Amino acid sequence: MKWLSYLKYDVLFQFRHGFYYGYLFVVVIYIVFLRLLPGETSLLLAPLIIFSDPAVLGCFFIGGMVLLEKEQNIYQTFFVTPYTFTRFIITRVFSLGLLSTFSGILITVGGFGFVPNLYILIIGLFFSSVFFTLLGFSLAIKARSTNMYFLSTGIYLVVFMFPLISIFDIYSLPVLYFLPSMGSLILLSAPFQGISPWEFAYSMVILLVATILAGILCHRIFFKQIILAEGKD
Repeated sequence: MKWLSYLKYDVLFQFRHGFYYGYLFVVVIYIVFLRLLPGETSLLLAPLIIFSDPAVLGCFFIGGMVLLEKEQNIYQTFFVTPYTFTRFIITRVFSLGLLSTFSGILITVGGFGFVPNLYILIIGLFFSSVFFTLLGFSLAIKARSTNMYFLSTGIYLVVFMFPLISIFDIYSLPVLYFLPSMGSLILLSAPFQGISPWEFAYSMVILLVATILAGILCHRIFFKQIILAEGKD
C-alpha cells in the first residue's frame, strides 16, 4: 500500500504543477495535425510524433520537476524519512511512464483508430519513457542551472534522434542499432509499418539493457550529487 501512496502523491504533484494540462494540450495538437495530413504522410510521421512524446517531452518534464524539487530541498527528506531514493525514482518513473503511455495511445487512436500491433506500441512507449525519464533525471541532478540542463539535454537528444534518418530512408548505418532510440522507433513504428520477430526481440533487448544501465547511472549520480554533498555539509 505504501507504493500506491507514493504513486498517488507523485501524480498529484504533477497535476498541481500543470503537467497533465500540458500533456493534454500537446496530445490534441498532435491528433489534429495527423488528421490534417495525407494518409501516407501521416503514417510516415506518426512514429516520429509519438516518439517525441516519451523522448523530448519526457526528458524536459522530468528535468523541470527535478529542478523544482531541488529548489524546494525535497531530496533532503530522504535523510529523515523512510522514503528512500529507490522508492522515489521507481514511483516517479512509473507515474511518468503511465502518463506518456496514455498520451501516446490517445495520439494513435485519435489519429488512426485502433490500429494493429497496438500492444507493441504500448510496450515501446512505456519502456522508452522509463529510459528517457532516467536519463533526464540524471542530467537534471547534475545540472547547476536551468540553462545547463537544457543544453546538456539537447545534446543527448540530438544523438538519440540519429535513428530517424533510417526511418525516413535517408541513410542507414549499422552503428545506429547500438542506440536504444532505434529500438524505440522500431516498436513505435509497428502499427504503421509492421515489425518482424527479430526486430521485436532486438528492440526489447536494447531497451531493457539501456534502461538498466540508465537506472544504475541515475542512482550513482544521485548518491554523488545529493547524498555525499549533503554529508559534506
